[in-house]
This record gives sequence, C-alpha cells and structure tokens, in this order.
Amino acid sequence: MPLLLTEYSGGLRGPELLQRDLGGTLTCPVYYQGALVTPTGGTCTLKDSAGTAKVTPAVTVPTTIARAAFSTTDLAPLSYGMGYRAYWRLTFTDGYRDFQTEVGIVRWAPSCPISDVNLLARRSNLGKLLQGTGETSFQKWITEAWQECQRWLLRQAGNRAHLALNQDELVDLLVAWTLRNLYQEMAENADPAGIYRVAYLDWRDSLKSAMDELVLTYDADDDGLPDDAKRRGQAPVMTGGFTAQRW
Repeated sequence: MPLLLTEYSGGLRGPELLQRDLGGTLTCPVYYQGALVTPTGGTCTLKDSAGTAKVTPAVTVPTTIARAAFSTTDLAPLSYGMGYRAYWRLTFTDGYRDFQTEVGIVRWAPSCPISDVNLLARRSNLGKLLQGTGETSFQKWITEAWQECQRWLLRQAGNRAHLALNQDELVDLLVAWTLRNLYQEMAENADPAGIYRVAYLDWRDSLKSAMDELVLTYDADDDGLPDDAKRRGQAPVMTGGFTAQRW
C-alpha cells in the first residue's frame, strides 16, 4: 500500500459462519491507532470458491462498524460448506480500503457453550478479580477464548466448531482457556510473582491437558449426523527416528 495512505487495520478475526435457515449479519470493524474508525459507506460481496458473486447485501453503519445482513432468502440457494469469501470495500474520508475474510454456509452456527456461570462454578471467588478492570462480567475473556479455540481446532486437525455436534464436549476446554487468559492478564498487570502467577500456571497446565484429551462427536460430511468414530481435537504428534537416505 502507498505510504501516503493511512494504514487502517481490519478487525476480522477468522472464518465467519452464516446459518442458512436463519440468516445472519457479518461485520467489518476497522481500527486506527487503537480506536474504531467509522466508514462513510461501502459494499460487501459474498463470492464462492470459484470467485463468482453470489450475494451483495446492503451495507449499513448503524454505529461505528459496517454491517451486512444476509436473509434466509439470500442464503437458501447456496450449498453448505466453507470456502466462500466476503469482500468488503469500505469508504473513509481519505478513500476506500478493501478487506476480506472466509465465510462458511452452515446448518447451524454454534454459540459459545460457556458463560460466567461455568467459571463461578469452578472458582466461586472469581468475582473479586473484576474489581478495577472496568468489566462487570467475564464475557470479554470468554469471547476471546472462544475465538482462540475455534482457530486452534481448525489449525490443529482441520476441525470446525460447527461440525462438532456436542458442544458440551468443549466446556472443560473453554473454562480452562478462559481462566488461563484471565489469570495471565491478572498476573501481568498486578501480581507478576504471586498467587495470580501460580493460578495462571495451573490453568495453563489444565488447558494443555484439556487439549490433549479432547475428543469430539463430529460430522465430517456435514449431513447432520455424527460420524461412526469420534475425532480428536488436535492431530496426534508423530515421533520416531530419522534415517538419512544414501544417494
């Protein structure tokens, strides 16, 4: 990009999911110097894996973030699967910028399976950690853990959260992930060598164990039915010797 243009940062966080029988809204937050930048307008085009435009919904900016709403009528002709892409062109006071992200058309778009209730059930005294953070719940850390978890599932073994049929199988993993992140932040901000640091290390180990032990009821062919065999949350680590070949 030419140096004279402002280097905006797109806030897109990975593959987005649109539930075909429900519709949904895609968003495209844009940041500059840590603050949201409000576009004056823009367009959004959903294309398939061949680059063919399928849907071009209207883009609105009700507050500071551009939104594109997809109706059930928009999505009904589209086949299930990943590989679609949303192409955004947003206009700002100094010109337009382009952003894009992968989109999946799915049977159902899963919601995060944990809430504050799950965290407080494990550690009833957690509420005191919110003092001085400006937060009234743990939703910020839960949301981040859910996003990180979905990216991890995809990277490790090609697993998609929307194809994991029993969301309760992710609960222990997400509780550990959220508390690992929470205590890491607390230790770094207020208690680098004390009890928060110890708690962070404990939950880091718990998260690693939950990752290693995760087994999913999975629907690899996306037919709405579970596969015959369960699926590991991450690919197995292969170990063995290496023998050099003589040429």
